[in-house]
Amino acid sequence: MQPSPWALALEAAREKPLLTALTENNPTSVGLSPLVELPPSPRYTPEAQGLIQARKALAKALGFAELFEQLCLTSGSSEALGLIFKLLGDSGEEVLVGLPSYPLLEPLVGFEGLHHIAYPLRLEEGAFRWDIPLLEERVGPHTKAIVASSPQAPTGCCLLPEEVLALETFCVQHGLALVVDQVFALRQHSLAGRPWQCLTFVLGGLSKWLGLPQHKLAWTWVLGPQPLVQEALRRWLWLADAYLCVSTPVQEALPAWLPLAEAFQSRVETRCTHNHTCLARLVPPGAAWQLWPREAGWTAVLRIPIAPDEEALALALVEAGVVVWPGYFFDFPVRGFMVVSLLAEEAAFEEAASRMAQVLAGLW
Repeated sequence: MQPSPWALALEAAREKPLLTALTENNPTSVGLSPLVELPPSPRYTPEAQGLIQARKALAKALGFAELFEQLCLTSGSSEALGLIFKLLGDSGEEVLVGLPSYPLLEPLVGFEGLHHIAYPLRLEEGAFRWDIPLLEERVGPHTKAIVASSPQAPTGCCLLPEEVLALETFCVQHGLALVVDQVFALRQHSLAGRPWQCLTFVLGGLSKWLGLPQHKLAWTWVLGPQPLVQEALRRWLWLADAYLCVSTPVQEALPAWLPLAEAFQSRVETRCTHNHTCLARLVPPGAAWQLWPREAGWTAVLRIPIAPDEEALALALVEAGVVVWPGYFFDFPVRGFMVVSLLAEEAAFEEAASRMAQVLAGLW
């Protein structure tokens, strides 16, 4: 529970007038929220799976109207993951998680009394990919599920079709469930419409889909062979009914908000593309550091020499007034990474990225 040197340095530097956080992941802080009004809702008629009108509207907007009965609503993707881990495993059993990954996954697994088994993805041409032979070494008799993300956090890499097929086949062979976090996925990335042969949970949420993290709502598709789907839904409803966390006003407002998604996503993509291009221009020929290509998501990944280490570099950047994530924050399986959010307003990003490039040029 002790803060790291980077966290301590960040706390001490917060009063600096030129401190720019290139770690911002909240669209409401950078002028990207849609303008919406929340209607009053005095009625309270909870449904453990989510209000049917909200699920129907959401399923239609996401392109899979016929699957609304396999759609479950929660107050957030963390709650959804907690429910999934509860219904899949008992205390002491295992969940296999590919690295790098979202940093909350390990505690979320642990909160349910399960063991988080790290699986290092294979570094391959500027991307991390799933290696099925290595999976065979990690899976055991107590393994219940594999967790993947597409787009991956923080690299933005999307699962290749051959990776999806290999993971599905592996899960069928070993009797495992597959959990695919798709909170950063646009409609064209969605894996919800696939005819899954294993029990599969596909997650999304308003936080990234519509830029509304303050209006807590996420969704989970429960997919696969119908006997497995029906049993999973039966368990889900029993668990969710004990919490009933998802807000009624948000669900009732959802049909009116969904048409705003396309414009919001266009604004986010325009800004992320601009900022990534800006960063690419700052990499000098023959530089010791590299900017990875961007497939999707809101972050950029920089490959850096392993000396000085990631934390030392992050500390040097704090001194220069720029906040970035050291790679270890996302459990990269190898050293030498830095992660930058692309959400900052263009002018602020350009100025901070220039300072960052100067620091990097001075090190190597």
